[in-house]
Amino acid sequence: MIRLFLIRTWVFISFIYAGFLVKINKGSISHSEVKELLKSYCKVENIFVSDDFFVTPSVEVVKKLVKLSPIVLKKYEANVFDCDDYSFCLVGLFKFLIPNIAMGIVWNKNHAYNFFVDEKGLVWGIEPQENRVFAFSDVKDNVRLMIL
Repeated sequence: MIRLFLIRTWVFISFIYAGFLVKINKGSISHSEVKELLKSYCKVENIFVSDDFFVTPSVEVVKKLVKLSPIVLKKYEANVFDCDDYSFCLVGLFKFLIPNIAMGIVWNKNHAYNFFVDEKGLVWGIEPQENRVFAFSDVKDNVRLMIL
């Protein structure tokens, strides 16, 4: 048990440390701009945007940090630690590293995962259970709710 705790702690510290070493090319996007952008991608009305502006890093930075995410090490447990829990954890880690990052959670009929807006204004998806970044346009038709 202690060994597992130490491993998880080391992975978390490595993730945080790596985040400080990565050059973060930041753009920004306003509340209204991000809401309109998300609507143009998926035509869903259930989009909740919390802040007035957001930071938009490069997709390369996000991909590097996603690969280092310790969230993937957590064991899946249905209705205990499942897809939405993975997504909430990943957003928390990223917001710790890059405050106000334009990253959130998206739900479709059967699944939750993450999304973010890059500095070019493109929307990307993240599968936190696999540490994988993908083109959001591949899944846009199934979106039911987005929270940023």
